[in-house]
Amino acid sequence: MVKLNKIVVQGFKSFKNKTTILIGNGITGITGANGSGKSNILDAFSFVLGKNSAKALRADKMEDLIYQSDKGQIESGKVELEIDNSEGEIKVDDKTLLISRRVNKQGQSTYRLNGKIETRQKIVDLLREARISPDGLNIVGQGDVTKVLEMNPQERRLIIDELAGLAEFDEKKKKSEQELHKVEEILKEQNLLLREREKMFQNISEEKRKVERFNELNEKLKKLKFSISKKKLDSATEKKNKLAEKEKEIEEKTKKIDEEIKQIDSQLEEQENKVKELTDNILGGSREVEVIEEQEKVKNEISSRENNIESNKREIDRLERYIEQLSEIEKPKAIKFLSDREGVLGTLNEALDCDDKYKQAIDAALGAMKNDLIVENFDKIDSYIQYLKDNKIGFARFLPLDKVQGNIIEKPKGEGVVDVGINLVKFNKKFKKAVEHALGSTLIVDNLENAKQFVNRYRIATLDGSLIERSGSVLGGYKEKTFNVNKVKEETKKVEEENKKLDEELKFYKKQLKEVTKKREEISNKYSGVGSEIKTVEDEIKKLRDKRRKIYERKLRLQNDLSNEKIKLARVETEIKNYQDELNEMELFDEVEEGEIPDLKDQISKHSSEINKLGPLNMKAVEQYDKYRDEYEKLKEKVEKIVEEKYAILKVVNEIENKRKEKFMELFNMINHEFKEIYHKFTEGEGHIALEEEDDIYSGLLIKAKPKGKRMLGIDSLSGGEKTITAIAFLLAIQRCKPSCFVLLDEIDAVLDKDNTKKVVDVVQYFSKEQQYVIITHNEVTVSKSDQIYGIVSENGVSSIVGIRLNAK
Repeated sequence: MVKLNKIVVQGFKSFKNKTTILIGNGITGITGANGSGKSNILDAFSFVLGKNSAKALRADKMEDLIYQSDKGQIESGKVELEIDNSEGEIKVDDKTLLISRRVNKQGQSTYRLNGKIETRQKIVDLLREARISPDGLNIVGQGDVTKVLEMNPQERRLIIDELAGLAEFDEKKKKSEQELHKVEEILKEQNLLLREREKMFQNISEEKRKVERFNELNEKLKKLKFSISKKKLDSATEKKNKLAEKEKEIEEKTKKIDEEIKQIDSQLEEQENKVKELTDNILGGSREVEVIEEQEKVKNEISSRENNIESNKREIDRLERYIEQLSEIEKPKAIKFLSDREGVLGTLNEALDCDDKYKQAIDAALGAMKNDLIVENFDKIDSYIQYLKDNKIGFARFLPLDKVQGNIIEKPKGEGVVDVGINLVKFNKKFKKAVEHALGSTLIVDNLENAKQFVNRYRIATLDGSLIERSGSVLGGYKEKTFNVNKVKEETKKVEEENKKLDEELKFYKKQLKEVTKKREEISNKYSGVGSEIKTVEDEIKKLRDKRRKIYERKLRLQNDLSNEKIKLARVETEIKNYQDELNEMELFDEVEEGEIPDLKDQISKHSSEINKLGPLNMKAVEQYDKYRDEYEKLKEKVEKIVEEKYAILKVVNEIENKRKEKFMELFNMINHEFKEIYHKFTEGEGHIALEEEDDIYSGLLIKAKPKGKRMLGIDSLSGGEKTITAIAFLLAIQRCKPSCFVLLDEIDAVLDKDNTKKVVDVVQYFSKEQQYVIITHNEVTVSKSDQIYGIVSENGVSSIVGIRLNAK
């Protein structure tokens, strides 16, 4: 441990002249009258050790520390302290350290170490190595004992904090808590953001689930709809096959009837020849024979034409009904109900006619547009739509002639080009705009291979019925042949023309029959007996003709049945076409769902209801999900790292706190132990220190004492002398726990009686074996116990020393 050798004061406060105080082992006492300047020695110690507060040195400002008299102030004040560093506790090469501090009139201080100018900090740091500090508790000034008494428990506890060096822990803890605060602010901000992202992620997850459920249900719906259409197609195909067989059966029956008619015609011819033969035999080739032959011939011609006319009329009636039914079959329900309303001019398909070789191409080009309704003007469309809605009939598309716009492209050059669609159809001029709209921009090409050169430039239809949109999408495949209404109309027209011709011929033969009959009547009386045999043959002919008529009526009934079967077949083929069209627009599946169609429809209703309950869908949710999930997980990971960082800081804070507590309690227990012993030596009583909250090192420090023969009380409840003794015991206990090389006490015995002073000095004398004590006092007991004593006197405001050495050893 270092030792103090001496202190030299010159020009400092009341010490004008150079004054040296040698500090030996044990107790160095400094005494003198009040006002002599003995307490300035304590200030000199604090000054040279580096205290910077003028007020702490009992001055208004630093320059006031320089000696001044009525004649004025000297240039500077100076204090030197010589320290024995023989044991090398202070890490410098010198065995003796001479520390000096000078203050000038400007209040500026200059520090020197062994004559070399140094900074205050350098001096303070060196002295700290020997536990010497200008603010150390080893320097107890006037009133410091009273301060201990006046301190509240918190302030008393701070003494231990400072002595234990807890400021280092507090600084570390403060920095950690500041860092923790920053981290918590970041965490708070990131948690807010995370909650937002989590909510967004939950929303997108729910939206994704709904979309995935929708896709799942939609896929089921597609398969169910496909299955229903496929089952309907299969059922219709089976029905078609049965109808085809029945049609074939009727045709076979018709052929047999034709054979019967042919046989009867042969018999009729035979009987008519027989009549001719009889007539020839009887009349021998006379002129009358020619008349009879002519009459029979005319009758046969008339009968034949009447039969043909009747047959044709029935055929015309059948064909007209056939056309009407075919037209009705192909029309959607909504079109049928709107066809007879005012302003509706018919369907686009009804307005067009074309050669058979272009029909497949035109049908492909029209597609669903063939059933578009041509109407006179736009204004009435609202009423048509409202009509459909009110009656729940269906949908229709309208082509208002006053609004619809079309465009006719020029026919390009190229291999396989047939023409522009509009140029291959016939139509009424009033429908031109509607036809331009439908076919004006469609190019007809012979096949797909030749169509390649025009893809993405034109809308193209091929002669075999394939369609290429401008976008490049292609529609094609097998298409069931449907009945050609126009062809049936042509057939009807031919039959009507034939009937007109037959009517003219019938009129001619009926007129001729009248003339021939008249001629025969003229000769009938002449040969009245000759015709009995001929009559018999003619009766047979009449029977044969009746039989032929009945068989022919059977044939007509069969033809009527055949027409009905063909209509049924047409309906079924239309159904098949519709189902095939439906399937062409559907996603195809390898298998169909099991179950009857009503059950499948119930499933469709159930799935559709569930889809409706899903509500609005964000179809981008599936592709957005990964982005939101990644953002959420990255942010979550970031937050987790921040939380880890927070707990790491909390762990550091906790470790600091534990070390702080450990260090505090270590010193606390040492001080408590020393306090107990010192207080017992002072009073033979009991004393201890305690925390207000037992385990809380931040709670206040209580000093409790039990003077001999009294009960345990807190320091504030003791008498004046008891308080002082207790406070001194506390201060000395602190000194013993963190001992410095010296202790400076300024009149701590001022309020003590003689007995208590003796007890205190005896303890100090015991401690002085290990530390140097400098005691400023004017108490006789203290003076008597000092190892060396210096007297301070003041003359004309100048303090000086009178050395008195006592108890020399």
